[in-house]
Amino acid sequence: MLDGDTMHIQNTIIDADTLVLGVADTRSVVCFLNEEDSTSVLQGFTIQNGIGTNAFLQPRYGGEIFCYYSNPTICNNIINENSARYGGGICCFESYTQHKQQYDK
Repeated sequence: MLDGDTMHIQNTIIDADTLVLGVADTRSVVCFLNEEDSTSVLQGFTIQNGIGTNAFLQPRYGGEIFCYYSNPTICNNIINENSARYGGGICCFESYTQHKQQYDK
């Protein structure tokens, strides 16, 4: 939600848990991979249960958010129950992000 109300954010969920669908690999919940700039905004969500993107033939990066050569604005989100080898919540590779009022659980 754009109003920053934590109750709205807690109830606006992007959940990568796919066990009910029988999918084995969820990857990062949100990826910025195409040189997105600060006008690309991720705001007002609870983002949860990501396991990261397997990139560069290495262990997983960015359980919740993986930024690759991108510069998004990420604000007023709750990061919940994500995991990865590098950056369980957010991993930025050759990227710059603006983080504002992130809520980690």
